[in-house]
Amino acid sequence: MRTEGLEANVHLTHIVHSKLHNHKRSAEIYYIVEGSGKIVLGDRTFGICTGSLIYIPKEVPHRGYGDFKALIVCIPRVDSQDEFVVEEAQRE
Repeated sequence: MRTEGLEANVHLTHIVHSKLHNHKRSAEIYYIVEGSGKIVLGDRTFGICTGSLIYIPKEVPHRGYGDFKALIVCIPRVDSQDEFVVEEAQRE
């Protein structure tokens, strides 16, 4: 695997409900460090809890809801120019 010039960023986020969005350039990996909820990936919904690991390919619409903290790794580095809101999140 070639990794020259590969950049990533990592951040810890508390999610209660988020907007359905996607990233054109970046894939994401969520590691749930605390709490539980659901992740919507495209047209599928998955239950998550502490210890869950989720891979989100680039361009796949996604959002989370519930009450959880996620360590999110974005590859390559995501920025505000690479987040596209698909629709406002509805409270579940």
